[in-house]
Order: sequence, then C-alpha cells, then structure tokens
Amino acid sequence: MKRPPKYVFIILAVALFLVSFAVRARHPLSRPPQWYLRSLAFEDAIRSHDWEATFQRYHPGVTTMVLGAMGHAVYYKVESSSSILFEPARWVYDWSIPEGATYTGTEVAAMIVMLALALSVLVVIIAWAVGRLGGWQAGIVGGGILAFSPHLLFQSRILHVDALLSSFMILSALLLLIYLKEKKLLFLLASGLIGGLAFLTKLPSIFLVPYVGLACGVYLVLDLRSGWADHGDKRAGWILSEVWKILVGPGLIWLVMAALPFLFWPVMWIKPIDVLDQMYIRAAFHAATTHDDPRFLLGRLYYPGEKTNPLFYVVCLIFNSSFVTFSLAIVAVVLYIVRRKDRRLPFDAVTFWLLIAYVFFFWMMMTIGQKYDQRYITPAHVGLEILAAVGGACLIDLVSRAAVMKRLSWSSAVPLVLAALVTILQALSALPYAPDYGASHNHLFGGNRGAQYALELGDQHEGMLLAADFVREQAGEDAGVGMPSRVLTSFEQYFPSDKTLNMGDDVDYHLFPVVHIQRDLKPFQWEEYWDRYADQEPVFALFFDGVEYIWIYAAKDSAALPYTEVRRGGMWIVGLAWVWVAGMIGGLVWSSRTLRSEPAEQPAA
Repeated sequence: MKRPPKYVFIILAVALFLVSFAVRARHPLSRPPQWYLRSLAFEDAIRSHDWEATFQRYHPGVTTMVLGAMGHAVYYKVESSSSILFEPARWVYDWSIPEGATYTGTEVAAMIVMLALALSVLVVIIAWAVGRLGGWQAGIVGGGILAFSPHLLFQSRILHVDALLSSFMILSALLLLIYLKEKKLLFLLASGLIGGLAFLTKLPSIFLVPYVGLACGVYLVLDLRSGWADHGDKRAGWILSEVWKILVGPGLIWLVMAALPFLFWPVMWIKPIDVLDQMYIRAAFHAATTHDDPRFLLGRLYYPGEKTNPLFYVVCLIFNSSFVTFSLAIVAVVLYIVRRKDRRLPFDAVTFWLLIAYVFFFWMMMTIGQKYDQRYITPAHVGLEILAAVGGACLIDLVSRAAVMKRLSWSSAVPLVLAALVTILQALSALPYAPDYGASHNHLFGGNRGAQYALELGDQHEGMLLAADFVREQAGEDAGVGMPSRVLTSFEQYFPSDKTLNMGDDVDYHLFPVVHIQRDLKPFQWEEYWDRYADQEPVFALFFDGVEYIWIYAAKDSAALPYTEVRRGGMWIVGLAWVWVAGMIGGLVWSSRTLRSEPAEQPAA
C-alpha cells in the first residue's frame, strides 16, 4: 500500500492525542502524595522568588513539579474567571475530576490533567519518531500501543516522575538514532535537549550518557570497517578524524544541549554545586539501599536488607506488558534474528539492535541496584513497546505483500486494518480495568490469576476510587473508615479526610487492600483486624479477573450493608489473547509461505 496523504496523518495525530489524553485524564487517583506537596511548594517558591526552594528533592522531579504547579495555577484561574473563553477548560475539569473528589483530590486531579496533556503530546511525537525510523506503519502501530499501554497508562495517571522520565528517555534515544541514520544536526540537538529534560525529571536518565556513547561508537566502528582499506598510510589521521566526527563531537554537542534545561531551573542560579552534590550523594545512597518494606516476588517475600531476586524486573516486564506488546516484541526479535530476503524489515538492523541494547542495558542498570520497585523499570517497558511497534510493522508488511501477491481484493486495506486491530486489542487489554489500568496484567499468563503468584498487586492502590464511591453512596460521608496508613492519602482524595482514619475500634468500616496482605506491609497496623474479619463476609469486595484487590468489612453491626461485589476485567480477555496469538502466527506462516513461493525474477536479456 502506498503512503497515505499527509492530511490522513494529521487526522491520526489529532485522534492519537485526544485518545491518549482522554484515557490519562479521566478520574485519576494518585497514591504518592509527595509530588502533590512538592508541586505546591515549587509554585510558592516561584511566586515568592525563593529560588533555593525550587530544589525540593534529589530526584529532582523538576518537570513533574512544573507541570503540577501549572496545573494547579491554571485550574484556579479557570475556576475564578467567568470568561466564556475558559468554558472548554471548565468542561475538561468537570469531565476529568470525579464528582466525589475532596479538596485534595480535586487539586491532584487538576495537576494530573496538565501532566496528561504533556504526556499525550509526547505520545504523538514518539509515534512520529518511530515512523521516521521505520515507516508510517510502525509509527501508527507504535502510537496505538503507547496510547493504550496499561503499564504506561497507570504511571501516567499518578502525579509522579516515572511516566515523564520514560517518555523523555525513549524520545531522546529515538531522536539520536534518527540523527545517526540521517546525519541531520537538528535531531542531535533535539535529542540532547530532551535528554536534559529527562535529567531534570529523574536521575536514572543518566543512562542516556553511556547510551549515546554506545550508539555513536557502533556507528564509528561500522564507518571504520567500511573505509579501512581505502586509507592506507594515512589511516591514523583518518581514524582520529572519524572518532571526532562520529563519536566525540556529537557526544559533546549532545551533552551541551542536555545541560541547557538546567539553566532554567532557578536553584542553579544560586547554588548549582551544592544541589548537584546532593543529587549525586542521595541517588547513590538510594540505589545502594534496599526497600524499606518487604517485596513480593514469585511466591516469597524479601525483607529490608535482603536483596530481591534479580529476576524481579524480568517478571515485571513480562506481567506488566499487555499480550499485544509481549507477542509483537517477540515477533520483532525473531524476525530480526532469522532474517530472510523475502522480508522487508522496517528498522535497519543497527537501529533495531540498538533499541534492544536500550532495553537490555537499562534493565541491567536497574537490576544492579539494591532498591527495587515495579515503576523503576518503566523506561525499559516503553522501549519494549517500541520493539512491539516494529513487530507490528513487520506483520503488516508481510501480510499485505502476501495479499497483493495473491491478488486479494482487500489487499490495499490490510495495513490500516491490521494497525487498527492492534490498537483495538491493546485498548481491550486496558479499558476493561478503567480507571485502574495498573490492575491489567499480561493475559497470555492468565492476567491477575497468574500475576497474583508472581508480583505485587494493587501497588498503586487500584480500586480506591470505587471503594470510596461505595462507602459514600451506601453509608454516607459521615461513616468512619479505618485502613492501613499507607492507603490514607489515596482514599481521602475521594472521601472526607476527617473520616478516613487509621485502623481502630472507633470506626464504622475497616478497609483492607491486597497489597498489604500480599507484601506483609506494616502488619502491626492491620493484622489484628484482618484475623478478626478474614472468615466473615465483607460488605464490599473488588475483583480484577476474579482476584480480590479490596475488602471492606462492617466494624459494627449497625454499620452492616448488603454485600456488594464489583468485578472488572475478566478471563474472556485471556481467551482473546490466545486467539490473537494463534491468528498472528497463522498470518505470519501464511505470508512467509506465500512470499517464498513467489517465482524468482528473470534476469534482463
């Protein structure tokens, strides 16, 4: 199929942005309260010209705080104005913020609206970059996969640093690969600038520095090998020239551009050395220290001071990937390993294997550290989804060329139909769990039924909005709800904070999240009450794929309510996942056989 007209891509880009924004901004719930508070402090520091206070944390999380502060300021500007010009923004806030949101929940949601806006723009730009490297089919598939990626979605709906970090990092890497392929300086400058924004987001982005060296070094080696025989006695001078032109010069330009965003961070104007020193010391301590709470992996607990199994991030990548991402990434790797002349691969081999290196070496870097968390591997996860886009483009090309060879009437529609199918299936892996996309796990391994034995469930307090809605609607806002302290900041975003309490005998209901039981988190807060209720019928239970995530029990007879059960997801998605894999393998086999049977072209007379 020939390349569609330009206006088609404009329509697709707008649609991709709107869809990405809609699924990220609708009814958010942010577990960690720290970036909400830091964003408020950052905004106050800017307003009062207290430049030193713009350094809040060693992460440093500047981009998150900027977007959070902007979201907070814009929300109150819109709400305080009667201008009709702000009516679309008011509609967005009314649509995004749940009806039962408290003061804190409203402000957090307003900040996440701004974060969702930025991340949606990044999804479109990343899809464009993938298309620039691998053709328009890869770009369309990549956009659909990223828009509905369950793991990236739930990271995008909390006020934190990891979704931004991952998006900036992969975009910087893709722009670098475009530069190395096309040798256009603009892409190198843009890669460095985006890399600087990644540095301002979170310190693991320092990975980009050796990655730039690796990518440029690979192209240097290829250049030296191809021109080695042509330079004879002047080889030494030529080698030095090529090292400067391909490795050292571009590396220095990239680093200079990466440093530029720091000039706009006010604390850098008054105490840059102190801040950089604190960032380095605290990051090194963080990486060398195990988690403060037990970690769960493959059926066992790892307690503080005990290094978690190095397979932790492998398990996270497998179970937090959708069945679409997982299967298409495997297709891409297999097709690039077993290369054939009848296959036209979207990325050149060097670019593809450098993307593999991006995922592999980031995984290795995070595994070497001592402190593990599912969200820490998100940059590698996003890289895996780019590999899946490559696999999707390979599938489209093979099937469409085979259909043309067979002279099938529908052959011209194959690329867009398959791209739409991949996007729809990716959406079906996520949307049945809305707005708790973090509860979606790889359905090729049983979804939550399999994941419950492999990794931690409910890590970002999935289902708290549904639980708060139940108590508010069934028992009213005067009911006191006791729960482990770690859950309080999530629940009180959608339930009055003076009625959201620690576990005790003076409450009406007790709430238990699966993550506390599974990980044995602070058992002194809840174990006594869990032993009391575990064999009783709750008043509320939330299931994802038939696995319980939240239980609410009536603490007093007078507070008893009819049993309510909420089920999301479903095992039907497991069946759909395996149907997809069977169909995909069938399509690949049919296409390969069809293309291999094509008669060889006769040489010209």
